[in-house]
Amino acid sequence: TMQLVEKAARVVSPLAGGLVASFWGPSAVIFVSAILFALAALPLFRTVEPTTLKTRVRVTGFPWKLAKTSLFTEVQIGFDLVTSTTAWALFAAIAVFAAFGNGMYAAFGVLASFGVLVSMLASWLFGKLTDKRHGDFLFTAGVVSNAVTHALRPFVTVPLAVLGVNMANETATSAYALPWTRAVFNIADTSGFRIAYMAMLQAASDIGSLIACLALAGLVWFFGAMPGMQLFFICSAFLGLIILAGRRYTR
Repeated sequence: TMQLVEKAARVVSPLAGGLVASFWGPSAVIFVSAILFALAALPLFRTVEPTTLKTRVRVTGFPWKLAKTSLFTEVQIGFDLVTSTTAWALFAAIAVFAAFGNGMYAAFGVLASFGVLVSMLASWLFGKLTDKRHGDFLFTAGVVSNAVTHALRPFVTVPLAVLGVNMANETATSAYALPWTRAVFNIADTSGFRIAYMAMLQAASDIGSLIACLALAGLVWFFGAMPGMQLFFICSAFLGLIILAGRRYTR
């Protein structure tokens, strides 16, 4: 359900953001997004949290043996996030939609929305499979499919191919994200250090994103925009298989 609600917003946001950017520029999208993000946080301030107040986040006694592989896996998931979003959007803008002018934002937004819409249907099915204890198979299939999708990105030159890649990537990501989400919450509850673990998990994801951004910038710097991004996607395809290290938690 959490995945479906998030994806419902992701169906609307690329289309709306693309239209706003086409008419008023990318800076307008950032401004509107900041306002909507702040409004979305308001309900959280009215929620009664079932946690002990006035406590400190502690790591003394943290079960590193239980969590270390999941933290390592999350680093690569953060890397993968940059590949599927920032890097892919830049590549598509240069390789496919450059001739569209400002209309590129709306065109890419429409295709991104279609991709998420298809993955919403897949998420419902994947959720059923996860609840029936088929998470390990789903996780493996999603990671491998995601890696194949990255390997195909450098060869995309037409809008229809962008749509196909978006649909494949969203579906593959949903396939491994659902069992992984269940796994990390199980680890958080089992560890006895729920807040500390979730904070480390987010930090690990951010480290992966940072590494991806630096790698993308470095490859573009040395090889040029198009060759650098194409090489980045190929590297991401191989590195994406590292996520399979987390399969032990999804069984």
